[in-house]
Order: sequence, then structure tokens, then C-alpha cells
Amino acid sequence: MKIEIGARTAKTFIKALEKLNEESLIVFDKEGIRTRILDVAHTHLLDIRIPKEGVTEYIFGGSDATELGVVIARIKDLTKTLTVKDTLSISYKPNDPTWLHLSANGVDKTVRLLNTAHMKRVSIPQTDHKWSGKLPMKELKAFLTALDKTAYFEVIVDKSISFVAKTNDGESRIDFDADEIDFHSEGGNYETTLTTTCFLDLLAATSMKTVIEIQGGDGGIVETAWNEADMNLKGWVAPRSGE
Repeated sequence: MKIEIGARTAKTFIKALEKLNEESLIVFDKEGIRTRILDVAHTHLLDIRIPKEGVTEYIFGGSDATELGVVIARIKDLTKTLTVKDTLSISYKPNDPTWLHLSANGVDKTVRLLNTAHMKRVSIPQTDHKWSGKLPMKELKAFLTALDKTAYFEVIVDKSISFVAKTNDGESRIDFDADEIDFHSEGGNYETTLTTTCFLDLLAATSMKTVIEIQGGDGGIVETAWNEADMNLKGWVAPRSGE
């Protein structure tokens, strides 16, 4: 197996993973690369797909998927050296299953893999969708950043979608125009409380020009989906416990 990934895709992939966990089970098959990673507190989940068309070179000769367990920091050390036009080469030999071979900018690195038998396979949670919209990341990031140390916020859905955070010191809110976000709802009022850091971590590798598809129900799991750096991402974040 030999794969060559562009700098932007490689760096974005690692940035997305490292915010959730230190380890990841990465799967390679005929369609491309995929992983599903859960944070240590089991509050938010991220599914990432890199189709083979989104990489510079993709040679996969096997008929069955190949699962590799990696410590994310061991790969990040090399991706930090990448600039815009660089690529990261990845190779793996089934007859030498302990090691993953990386190469970038003339530097070769061998990374010890984890025992995949001891790694958990994560399932996608069941969700109840009553509403949906397409939110611009620029406005989302502005709202979340403005919260500073505010621990949580409300997603309020009525005639559109609003994000609201209230503390003893005041209120922060953003109201999205229903016509501008392709808003859909089954009707009624819905509220869900989310933890600020969980939602920020889920979207950590998202650029300001990206549009986030978001959907949810009343007080349940919120689902997100977006495309970034030739990758397809989906995320799920659980409501704040006790709410």
C-alpha cells in the first residue's frame, strides 16, 4: 500500500483528529481512507473520509480493508514540516505489520503501530432530526470565540436557528436568517444545550469559508456535516449532561 497526500489534506486531517483523542483507528480500502474518532469523555464523535480521488497517489492492492492503529502525535511531527506544495507519502507492508512508513521533504520516518485488536470500533449514534440548516463557519466561529470561558450555549430553533449563551454577566447570541441558511423544520420549538469546548473541538480543522450542515431534534444529539481539504466530515455532539 502506497499513498501520497497533499499538505493541506494531511495537516487538516491530523488537526481534526488530535482535538478529540491521542489515538485513532485508520482504515484503508479501495475507496480511500476513513476513520471514526471519539473523544475521551464520549461526548463528541467525528467521522472523516478521504476519497482516493482526493489524494495525489493511491495504490491499494488488497481486496479487504486494512486497519492501522496510530498515535496521532507520531504522524503530526512530520506533517508540521509540510508547506503548501509538499506531499506526505505513506506506505505499509502487510508482511511487516508493526510499522508505518512516512516520508516528506526528504525525511523518512518509521512509526510503530498500535495493536488494532485492542482498539474500539465506534458506531454512529442514532439521531432524531426535526430541523436543519446550513451555517457559515465564519459566523459560527465568531460566536463561539466571543463566548470566551462560557461553558455552554443553547441552540434554539423556532422560525430559524439561533445560538444563545446567557451568564450572570450578560448574553451572547447569533440569529441566522432562515432564507440564507436553507432552514427546514417540522414545526414547533426546539432547544438543545451544547458544551462550548466540545462543539469547538469538533470543528477545529474547519476554515472560515466552509458551510456547516447542522441538524437535530429537541434536547438530543446534534449532527453536523461539511467538506474540507478534499475530505468529507461528519460530526455528532451530545447535549450537555444534566440539561
